[in-house]
Amino acid sequence: MSDLNVDVICNDTGEILKEGLLLESAQSYIAKRDGKVVRDEVDVIILDDIDGGGEMEVRNLWVEIPEIQEDILKEEENAKRTRAFWNNWQNQQKQIIW
Repeated sequence: MSDLNVDVICNDTGEILKEGLLLESAQSYIAKRDGKVVRDEVDVIILDDIDGGGEMEVRNLWVEIPEIQEDILKEEENAKRTRAFWNNWQNQQKQIIW
């Protein structure tokens, strides 16, 4: 494995958080966010002639970042409250006699 590009990917959302880093930089990024690696993969990508041809190895670090997990929980709670509001509104509309 010569030049190994590292991508940091959120395990919860699939979002690429950082792309094309050195391994040390990726580990630093994850550590600063109190994250943990849950999966470590190496993909071999075949490059087009326009990119110089050949192959390139990309290491994917799938991570869990507490801040992102908290945001996801907040979104789920907001969606739950929104559903409850609109369900309540619909029930009130059904009770109104026009």
